[in-house]
Amino acid sequence: MRFRHLAFAVFFSGWFTPSFAETGSTQDALPLPDAACSYAGNFTQDRYLSGIAEPIRTAGQFYFHCEFGVVWATQEPIKDVLILHRNGRGLQVSPDQAAKKLKSRQSKFLGQLLTTLMAGDQAALRELFEISATETAYQYQLLPRQRKLKRGIQHLVLDLAQLQPLLDQSEMSSKEKALGIEILDRNHQTTRIAATQTRQFEPTDNAAAQCASMTDLGAEYCDLLFGL
Repeated sequence: MRFRHLAFAVFFSGWFTPSFAETGSTQDALPLPDAACSYAGNFTQDRYLSGIAEPIRTAGQFYFHCEFGVVWATQEPIKDVLILHRNGRGLQVSPDQAAKKLKSRQSKFLGQLLTTLMAGDQAALRELFEISATETAYQYQLLPRQRKLKRGIQHLVLDLAQLQPLLDQSEMSSKEKALGIEILDRNHQTTRIAATQTRQFEPTDNAAAQCASMTDLGAEYCDLLFGL
């Protein structure tokens, strides 16, 4: 799987009401509260390539479960689905094709990175990244610590600014919660993601049905996530 597939869902673990640290100070971890175990939403992804004036945009939906992983379904301009498990296993499903295992070591590692970010696993994030606040309010830079991650990513920038108007509880009920992330890869190419959580789910023994309730996501993909 090429890196562009994972560049990304990384919109992750922060559609809540965080208690933000003072901007400009170095942080040991992102200021994120506990995430809901399962949630869903939509995303847009813009990839900026050298020599191309306009970014390449893709869009779709996602469903995340803290114990199992994520269904990341690109719907425009082409249909392509990734099922990424928390244990590093992954599948890619294209229209009219059988599911293919993601076999490369890099693919498995990046899949684990994605699900770690979405789960807001603070201990794992501190092992993977050096995290610091930037000069821009509510933006945080993540520098990879591990050599194998440095091979694909120079840094990430997490933008929490869109959460600020939502800190008034009266507004939170009427507005969707969104995050942004910017990824600079080893080829000096930038990917920007805007992801919006539209639903949180209550704990249930039938999470696959919750996943399948997302429009256009597809029960067959949800079954692959949950091993059904």
